[in-house]
Amino acid sequence: MSAINSKRSLLDFGSVIINPELFLKTYKQNGKYEDVPILSWDDSRRIVENYSDVKRQLVELLRQGKNIYIFTGFTNKCYRYIGERDLFGNPTDKIKLFDLYSFLPVNISLEPIRGTNFELVNQEFKGYYSSVYLILEYHSIINAEKGIPFLKIKGTNKVVGTVVPHLNGKIIFLPNFQYPFVSGGKEGDVIRQYVFDAIYTLEESLNKKEIIEYPKWIDDYNILSEGDEIANLKSLEKEKVELQNRIEKQEVRLDILKKYKGLFTSTGHQLENIVKEVLAEIGFKILPSDSRRSDVIAQYENQDVVIEVKGIKKSATEEYARQLEAWNSDFWTETKKVAKCILVVNGFLDKKLEERKEPVFPDAMLKYCIGHEQCLITTTQLLCLFIEITDNPDCKDERVKELLNTVGIYNRYTDYTPFIKKVK
Repeated sequence: MSAINSKRSLLDFGSVIINPELFLKTYKQNGKYEDVPILSWDDSRRIVENYSDVKRQLVELLRQGKNIYIFTGFTNKCYRYIGERDLFGNPTDKIKLFDLYSFLPVNISLEPIRGTNFELVNQEFKGYYSSVYLILEYHSIINAEKGIPFLKIKGTNKVVGTVVPHLNGKIIFLPNFQYPFVSGGKEGDVIRQYVFDAIYTLEESLNKKEIIEYPKWIDDYNILSEGDEIANLKSLEKEKVELQNRIEKQEVRLDILKKYKGLFTSTGHQLENIVKEVLAEIGFKILPSDSRRSDVIAQYENQDVVIEVKGIKKSATEEYARQLEAWNSDFWTETKKVAKCILVVNGFLDKKLEERKEPVFPDAMLKYCIGHEQCLITTTQLLCLFIEITDNPDCKDERVKELLNTVGIYNRYTDYTPFIKKVK
């Protein structure tokens, strides 16, 4: 159902599918206030009448034990004019918020938000979810007092799909769908039909189930193999908890590994923090530094190191080397210690690794860098260094000292493929 002002009776149908966001498109709008649409004067009155009529029919359907399906969207309110017209026949400027879901006989609230990461929490909806999850996209978090959730945002308690029993039927609040579902043309028609077929199948499944309520004291008695089956279920539930814990720990490990890949995708403070963490992992001591000066000050054994970190969409320039030398000069002034200068650059960061054909450190800057005994290393090389030392700790001291003794471009790991594998 998309046109709420349609005269077609809803009582002719076994169930009703409603997208409230499409309702708004059937009414004329008179601009916006605080980015919320304002209905025209005539439609401000008409929408109240239409909603009252639809609500009355939905209550009757629910009383008959039928189900209502609601696609929740981003838009859950509009403004409508209230009061009288002025002497010239124009509507007054008095407006009032109108709930686009007020045609429902139950109270819900929505928090607009967009995403695609779902978690199924009610197996009754497994068939429906399996059919449409590839094109699902939640547009709102649903807060319903008597709701029975079946979909949540993964890893949270935020509900994006729920069932609210009412009278003898149910109101099923479904997440919405990605753009092709509402687009025109043959693709949109095919996807819409696919979605409606999935809902029809869900409707058949919901109607087939007969809910039988038993008194609680029935559990005081076991028959046949019931005791063993209960024990097996408890054992499986325990295994489920243990497996979920293992899954969560595995996800944490994967998140850590993914973070290290930020060495060839990140810039700014994020990149600096990853560089610090990697250096600490391979044996450097990270020292406090003034945020207005060097990005990183570190120490390996008795060697002090001043490091400048850059994440850029192009190649490095001599300007970065001069900035590094300025930090080095400040470090000498304050400590009277000679530090090794390292310029760490994530060049061409918006390109995939195999597409980074140009040198990150062009020849034009090498004379200055060599003259000031600076070491130049890309973040991809640094990641390879970290990977090799992690896999083979015995080479750590040799590799780190090789880095610290390098003047000019660090020449190890120019081929990253032995350490960073391209997924086929």
